[in-house]
Amino acid sequence: MEINSVDTLLDWLRVGPRTLGWGAVLAYGRSETNKVLLQEYITRFGTEHYMQPITEEIRDNTTPTQKDFLHNYQMDAPRLSFIGSNLQTSAAKLTMKEVGGTHLSFTKQEGAQQWSLIRISEKNVLDGPGLKFDINLMESTGSVTSAGRVELDISEGRNYRLIDMPSEHLQRVAGERFQTRFRALPQAQKFFVLNELQFEPNQFLKPSKFVIRTHNKQGAGARLLANEDEGEGAVLVFVAMEGDANGTTPIDNGDLKYLLPEGYSATVLLGDAMLFNKIIAEGARRTNTIEDAFRVEFEVVNGLTEMIGYGGKGVYAKRFYEGTPIDGRYIEFIQVVSLITNFSDQGGGPQPGLASFRIRRMPGEIVLDWRGNKEQSCIVFYSLYPGTEDGNLGSAWECVWRFQFKMEPVTGRVVLEVVRESDQISVEVNIGTLQNQPLVVRNFSQIKANFEQEVAALLRPTIETFISPVTEINIFTLNSLLFRGDNSVKIDSVYYPGDLAAFGHVGPTQTAFSITDLEPIIPHTAPWQFNTEPPRTNLTWSVRNILGETVPKGTITNTGRYTPPTAAEMPRSSIRVVVTATDGTHTSSALVGITARSLAVNPLIMIATAGDSLAHDVSAGAVDGGALTWSIQDPTSGAVVRPDPAADKDHSYVPGPPIAKSPPTVDTIVVTNPRTGLSETTRVLVLHRAPTIEVVINDAVSLPENQLQLSIMGEDGPINPGDWGEEWQVLLGSGSAQMNAASGVLTLNPAGPDKFVVITVLVPPARPGGASEDGYIVLPLPLFSVPETIRMFRADGQ
Repeated sequence: MEINSVDTLLDWLRVGPRTLGWGAVLAYGRSETNKVLLQEYITRFGTEHYMQPITEEIRDNTTPTQKDFLHNYQMDAPRLSFIGSNLQTSAAKLTMKEVGGTHLSFTKQEGAQQWSLIRISEKNVLDGPGLKFDINLMESTGSVTSAGRVELDISEGRNYRLIDMPSEHLQRVAGERFQTRFRALPQAQKFFVLNELQFEPNQFLKPSKFVIRTHNKQGAGARLLANEDEGEGAVLVFVAMEGDANGTTPIDNGDLKYLLPEGYSATVLLGDAMLFNKIIAEGARRTNTIEDAFRVEFEVVNGLTEMIGYGGKGVYAKRFYEGTPIDGRYIEFIQVVSLITNFSDQGGGPQPGLASFRIRRMPGEIVLDWRGNKEQSCIVFYSLYPGTEDGNLGSAWECVWRFQFKMEPVTGRVVLEVVRESDQISVEVNIGTLQNQPLVVRNFSQIKANFEQEVAALLRPTIETFISPVTEINIFTLNSLLFRGDNSVKIDSVYYPGDLAAFGHVGPTQTAFSITDLEPIIPHTAPWQFNTEPPRTNLTWSVRNILGETVPKGTITNTGRYTPPTAAEMPRSSIRVVVTATDGTHTSSALVGITARSLAVNPLIMIATAGDSLAHDVSAGAVDGGALTWSIQDPTSGAVVRPDPAADKDHSYVPGPPIAKSPPTVDTIVVTNPRTGLSETTRVLVLHRAPTIEVVINDAVSLPENQLQLSIMGEDGPINPGDWGEEWQVLLGSGSAQMNAASGVLTLNPAGPDKFVVITVLVPPARPGGASEDGYIVLPLPLFSVPETIRMFRADGQ
């Protein structure tokens, strides 16, 4: 493995063009890129960074007995990060966090008349990641619209997963539904906007299309440093400029040298051919001032681009010599009719000439070599008749200027500076066809000197005109394809070994230190201490609303101690603010969620079968982000709750053994925050035998909107209340519903404290010594209204 120094990278660049036909290739350290992208997400987060709430029924043809219902399900805008570092599997990850909504899971047994509710979850900011999906960078091409929007198509993402779903299969089924929704969006909404660029008129570095890849450092043959692992890599951006075709991309890590030299996290390569076609040729065009059509021809010499320009510079009808009055005939003045210094062109007619205007390469430099000769048409004005005489003065010139690229660190612009010791303009004038005019011959030494100054004055501005387009190269524009901030990338040095190479750092003002928790969820009212890594004491702390919002935001001291607003001051159950620490040069910001709840557990209720080894997902979150204590309230049931080591999982519940002939029982899972002593519970309805009675909502019975009729389903439809001697009971949720034990009429209390109701029904044995029969139903009341609940429970086609 070689040391990837600046010198070894420059040696590699000297061999020939390395941008693979692209106008530019950008390389950024992957870990630094992810940090800066998150910082930019935080600092720009606003009220518009929430998706519209989604209400969606999710069905899967492979599991027709299962359906899920998402109601007012809301997530925030996706966070972009880059995963892995292999060219062959380049991918980006987008993560959207849940902020609200309700998730209901249903099942329907074969022959059942209605759906059965088996799980209720209520989402909030304390929950997990929500939706995750990947962008296959091997297939996705970015673009820059005419309005300057930098876009990445997310409708063709892959591996969509709604983490909230109870199984990996259903995570993907639900994720695919979101993907379908994305694909159905209007074309303008299918794109993830990386940035919005403001192009200057006639800007030369104007990106049009780009391709992103990830590149493994070790796989590219570069040595890993002591603090780097095998996953160390770079994010590559291959850029085509407006009007140009895409280049090619490497297939394997080893197909491209690792572009980040040690000590740097940003590299910008501007293609040699692109520079000549768009920048150097423009400099030559601006130099041209004659009416002849300007054009250029490009040549490849030793693998690098060189250029020949056709056109020229000229001035017209200008006096350059004033005579001294004397007695008799004398020269009053001489005027050049047309002073033309051609580029690479042969002038014809009465003023023949030959010129060469060539831009060539030297190590680290561009050389403008312009030389030629031409007869210039002049008119000599005399004091006495004949008053004028025409003729040509001969002119020859030779100009050689060497230029080097330099970086203006403040503006981020690349400039082309002339090497002053190379500033050579040589002009030689001969008398030409005016040699037959005695007064011209007599005064030629002064005429010659004046005309040489005139030719030199025409040539000298070539320097500034030629280099002027280069001052309009703004590398910030290229870095803005991925980053929004002007200071997200700082370029320190520039070289010109073949392609133009600039080296610098990603996020120098954002990665010097970092707030330790960048997206904490904290409780209202109670003070919260923010810290940084590495620890810093000389910081100024501040807090502000997210963009577009004006709500109480709390206060923060210069030691980072933050006091959030009280629950009474919060306009809703949760808000977000941005906390920033700065030392005047470097900054770090955190997107802080403040919630009226201190602890949340999901699901609120679920169904499990006793003796089943199937683990059921349960999750919880506390505002302080610390570990929680889990337990079963009555461990004699034999149920257990244990950590789930799988990615994006929290804990799993496994029911205990069945109890013979037992009706459903309830396990209570208790989750406690040991630091505060606060606890929350979730309930599990445990089935000890298969239900022998189907309980349905009998919507044929007309009742007030706060009531519904529950019935036992018989062979010919719902049985009449009391026909089987059944007895109804509110097992869970009695604070929000009352049950008529004989008639099966449920009366809802919408203001009650419970969010769901579990109803059981028991039918006595048909004969002495026989077995009783039982059934149950879980109702999402008062989370939903009675009419909404009836619609959700109806079987297909009803």
